[in-house]
Amino acid sequence: MGNQSAKSDKSSPLNTEETQFVDNSFKGLTSNHDKLKSDIISTAWSNLVDPEYLAYTKESLFGKTEAITNKPYVEHYYVVVKGSLYEKSSYINTRIFGNPLGVEGGITPDSLLKFVSSVVRSYFIMLDHNKTPQYKSWLDRNVVANRKDIDNYSQYLLKDLMNVQPVSLDELENWLHFNPLWLEMWKAVVVFIYSQKSSTRIPSTAECHPKTLPFCELPPNCNQLKSIMDVGKIMFLSDQLPTEFRTKWRLLFNSQLHGESFATFLGKIINKGPTVLIIEDEQRHIFGGFAPHSWNLHPKFVGNDTALLFTLQPTMQSFIPSGYNDHYQYLNTSQQTMPNGLGMGGQFEYWGLWLDCEYGLGQSSETCTTFKNYKQLSANKAFNVRNIEVWAVGEEPEKEDGDGPQRSILDKNLEDKVILDLAGRQMHSEGLRDPDLED
Repeated sequence: MGNQSAKSDKSSPLNTEETQFVDNSFKGLTSNHDKLKSDIISTAWSNLVDPEYLAYTKESLFGKTEAITNKPYVEHYYVVVKGSLYEKSSYINTRIFGNPLGVEGGITPDSLLKFVSSVVRSYFIMLDHNKTPQYKSWLDRNVVANRKDIDNYSQYLLKDLMNVQPVSLDELENWLHFNPLWLEMWKAVVVFIYSQKSSTRIPSTAECHPKTLPFCELPPNCNQLKSIMDVGKIMFLSDQLPTEFRTKWRLLFNSQLHGESFATFLGKIINKGPTVLIIEDEQRHIFGGFAPHSWNLHPKFVGNDTALLFTLQPTMQSFIPSGYNDHYQYLNTSQQTMPNGLGMGGQFEYWGLWLDCEYGLGQSSETCTTFKNYKQLSANKAFNVRNIEVWAVGEEPEKEDGDGPQRSILDKNLEDKVILDLAGRQMHSEGLRDPDLED
């Protein structure tokens, strides 16, 4: 029955396993009757998805009718889970927004944003039901989902279509092509709600695990986190990072936990591998940068073209390298002729992002040639820091073993060394270091 009812350009869109799963889901909702009523869907799914998404789904399934056979129920599953981009864009146009087949013009950026946002919100409701290890690792540390940030993330996804009036089918299909993560969320939500009444296990072809959140790892004896982040911001940031850095985040520094000290800040982040730096200014703007290289004291810029700057609040944006220069990361202290502090992008005195060695002072210039389409990150060019967080992303770098060059014991107390540097005092034992062991 099911595999004969959702035909597109194939005679059997669902295989036997998929057909049994969907048919059992339909029978579970209808108590083995031939018709599914709209009010049954409302009752069964109201606590599983966002109310707006439920309304869109009912519209796609029922249109103006009050009851349906198995056919549109199978078609909905097939298009979302297995359909081509063309089939998905056509389905959104005709069944979600009610445009006649082959007719365009009924999708505005605002209407599409509402649908896209409803899917993302439903995805987080699904995460809350399933309590995946990644989601639970943040939830257990008091880092929760915030509707405003989830909607901001959806607006970021649609940034290239917000000035398109109306959205054509070709533009919609192209948008779907460049947003596979959103498609995986939509698929995960549909499989989740269909599985609630199906007595058959989820088909292997429908298994979906979008990598939206990394695993949260906190320092020892730190179970609760007063973070300036929430899972919407984390999902946005994780999506911007290279794939290998989306698995786990390790907290290195949080100003509410570790205090307001530049020496402590540097002592926590030096030699820790790639990091995400997040700053909140006194106007509650939240922004930062991804540093692909370990932070180390150095008189020159370092890093590579995977570096980026971003804003998280009041809007979500990311700025990738422009190729104009390679001024990605800078960190230096105790210099008379060079800036003392941490910087990303731009040039001396005109930084994309700057934290002065005098803790609490920062700068984000109006322009920054290092990053494409850059816009000032903070509310004001010169800003005062309210909070700072730094997360190491990916696995912790392996320590050098006995076969490699040995680090000096002078490198172990980084915080003490930074304090001496900031005070302008020389660490006399530095002269005892074997020059061949220098980084």
